[in-house]
Amino acid sequence: MPRNAFIALLVPLMLVMVSYAATGTPRRPDPVLDLDGSADVPTWHTDDFWNYTTEFTYGLDLGLFTVNIPFSGWLNMSVDMLFTESTGDRDPVYILGIDGNISGGLNVPFYGEVLIYLDIDGYFWQRMQDLALYRMVANVTVEGTESYLNGYYPFGYEYYPPLEEYDFPLIPGENWTTSVKASLPFSPESPGIDLALRSECLNVSSRTVPAGTFDVWPVTTSEGGTLMYNETVGNAVFRSLYIEADSISMDIPIELGLYRHRPSAVLRVWVDSEQPVWAGEDLTLKGYYGGIMATISIFVPGSTLAATTTVLGGPREFSVNLKAPWKADDTPTLIDHSSLGVLALAVGTSTGYAVCTLTTKATDLNINDTMVSSHSTGYGTLDHPFIIDITVGNPSNFAAGTFDIMLMVEDPTGNTSGTTHGPYSLPAGEVMTVEAPYKPDMPGNHSFTVVLDPFNDIREIDEDNNTARGLFFVDERAPLVWNLSPDEGDLYLNEGEALHFAVNVTRYGESMEGVWTLDGDNVGSGQDHTFSANHTGPLSHRDVPYIIAFNLDEDSYFEGEKGGAYWEIHVIDVDRPPVIDGSIPPDMNVSINEGEQETFSVTVSDPDGDDVELVWSVNGEFRASGSSLTFFSHFTGENSSEGSPYHISLLATSRELNASVSWTLHVIDVDRPFEALFEPEEENITLRDNTSIPLRFSAYDPDGDPIRSNWTYLGSYHEDVDNITLNVTGMGLIHNQTFDVSLNLSSGSFVTARTWRVTYQSPLPVPEPPEPEAEPPKGVIVISPAEGAVFLKGDPITLRVVDSDDREVNYTWTMDGVTYYGMEVLVPALEVGNHTVLLNASVSDPATAWVLIERGFSVRDTETIDVRPPEDEPSSGWFIILFLLMALAVLAALIIFVVVRRKRGGDVWSEE
Repeated sequence: MPRNAFIALLVPLMLVMVSYAATGTPRRPDPVLDLDGSADVPTWHTDDFWNYTTEFTYGLDLGLFTVNIPFSGWLNMSVDMLFTESTGDRDPVYILGIDGNISGGLNVPFYGEVLIYLDIDGYFWQRMQDLALYRMVANVTVEGTESYLNGYYPFGYEYYPPLEEYDFPLIPGENWTTSVKASLPFSPESPGIDLALRSECLNVSSRTVPAGTFDVWPVTTSEGGTLMYNETVGNAVFRSLYIEADSISMDIPIELGLYRHRPSAVLRVWVDSEQPVWAGEDLTLKGYYGGIMATISIFVPGSTLAATTTVLGGPREFSVNLKAPWKADDTPTLIDHSSLGVLALAVGTSTGYAVCTLTTKATDLNINDTMVSSHSTGYGTLDHPFIIDITVGNPSNFAAGTFDIMLMVEDPTGNTSGTTHGPYSLPAGEVMTVEAPYKPDMPGNHSFTVVLDPFNDIREIDEDNNTARGLFFVDERAPLVWNLSPDEGDLYLNEGEALHFAVNVTRYGESMEGVWTLDGDNVGSGQDHTFSANHTGPLSHRDVPYIIAFNLDEDSYFEGEKGGAYWEIHVIDVDRPPVIDGSIPPDMNVSINEGEQETFSVTVSDPDGDDVELVWSVNGEFRASGSSLTFFSHFTGENSSEGSPYHISLLATSRELNASVSWTLHVIDVDRPFEALFEPEEENITLRDNTSIPLRFSAYDPDGDPIRSNWTYLGSYHEDVDNITLNVTGMGLIHNQTFDVSLNLSSGSFVTARTWRVTYQSPLPVPEPPEPEAEPPKGVIVISPAEGAVFLKGDPITLRVVDSDDREVNYTWTMDGVTYYGMEVLVPALEVGNHTVLLNASVSDPATAWVLIERGFSVRDTETIDVRPPEDEPSSGWFIILFLLMALAVLAALIIFVVVRRKRGGDVWSEE
């Protein structure tokens, strides 16, 4: 690896090994700021000691190839002294000494042994109050077999301004950006290093290192680094950093191996107030001095000598009243919550120092000229209010509340008016905008001043950023523009007519509302109004005119401006004809049937209130007077369908003016059903040869229409006759044959039908006796052979059957092509194999009937079967199945016995 690349790797390596301070820019606010659950500034003391160890792999470029060399090492850090001055001219600073060693080696084939040693020694200055690093010096000596890497490397780092790597107090969820400028004062030609990291504090976790197991606050960075801080140790217990330079990279973990803390036995101090405390508020610092007499100086952040007290006649406790500082240091960083170290220095019979932690919180409201503006609600003139938009910010991590906002406006003449708005509260890290209205009294330039928290209700870090100023200009107002329809003056209209008024009054092109009055009474608002003249009553003809007026709201116009318009309306008397308001039926074409009636009626009014005469006529002839007419229709003659349609008219007369309405009435012809009687009345008729029967009907039609008849039976048809005589002789009918005689009667649209059912009867033949039914033999049971029986070769076989029939039963057996007869037959020995026997049991009384039964059996060789069961006894297969079932039952009982014994803790094979 080139020497320059090695040096580039040494720079960040030393940052990891010896630098525990970087910088913090202003933090972003958190949703919840839990200072009680945060890690605090450590309280170091002289002789505090930390030992760190590391193991990592380094890729060494040997030209033709790269080898990974394992490295391990250690680093010791100790607090050598706390540097301060009793006058407080400079910040109290811890001076820490550092020394360490890192080594690695590897035997590379075809190359040889590679060994590298790094010896580290130096020191750094750490501010006591917040661990901000001022300066670090590290001298690194490299020795090993790679001689081109050997040498002396002095490094120096200066940080300005002092910044915080840990961003105390550490709070889970906090995130911040660090930017570090490191230079090499011992190598002026070096370009230096710029670091910018995004850091975040995670939730508390646990970490085990050689020094033990600790609750730690993990801090991660955007570059992959990790730091785990523990406030008891007062430093990191683990950290890692990924370093890359000239294509060479390393993952370096550093773990705490050992630490010790040695507080002073001479002096102890602590804050005897609830923490965190608001900046600027009083707090009490208590302490214990172990000597006889001493002067104790108290330093707060910013190298400020805050108090001095004398202890006499010790050892004993003492107390000092202090003010919580506003800022942690003089950097341009807004610190709204800080964990600070407070130093107590005792000079006397026993000299020593002690450090305690003070956590402060503060807030700040701010506003500037860019955060205020003005706008008019209209056109920037006198007629519309102006709105002053005031934006207030709270960049701190603590809510501000409650506070007011004061607005003061100066007009062109120098007069000033003010308003106070609030109270308000503003959460941490948020902004809000307040709209303050202002109504100008005159045109011209106006200036305004906004004062945030004018009564100093909020304790702020900076009270000088609470004022903002701005300007706005007010124009003259625009004139009113009137558009009238119709123009003002005298107007004339008849009774029953209407007149529409429209008024559009604008200023700046915007319409203005007004109120309409009639004879001084309010009749509406808006830009339009309609006056409708009545024929009678209100708004009708009278001797004096009506006065219509339109007036703007008083606040809409100013002195000297037109504020309204008015008209005089003269209504002329008008005589009108009567009015038919409604008619029943509403349809002018009406239809009814003969025999029905229809009532016609009207409602009539006279617009002028005159009497109205009503006259009804039918087909032009007078029928009645009054408000209604009832028309009765007949089936025949007058008012029947013969004279349809009829014209119904009503004439309404009021003085010399008329109104009329007419209907057309259609009377519809009604066809009524006829009545009919039939003989015979019975619908079922029986006829024999040489007999006849008359069928007839009689009918009546109320409308006098003719009645048509149609007879139908056995293909015969007779029309328009009122009777027929029915005779079936010679028609060739058979006994009990039936047929229908149908009669259909019709008149107009009505139809009536009648049907007679006719049955022909003739002498019946003598029936033949029925044949006897055959009945099979009863109770036939084959005793032998049984279905599936097994016989041995050479044994005779008996065919046996029984029955319960009283008749003589004939039995025929057929087997292997041989026929046997009888109820019991002895068959000679059969060949080995399967056989089938078929039995036919038959009787012939009173007719032949039979039963067929089939049985199958087998004959086996005696050499394969030594023992066979007796005939008609269970086969040996059943004994085998029974044996298996008994064996399974015994096995199940044995298993249950063993399980029960084990559960009870007994011996399975005991005597029990």
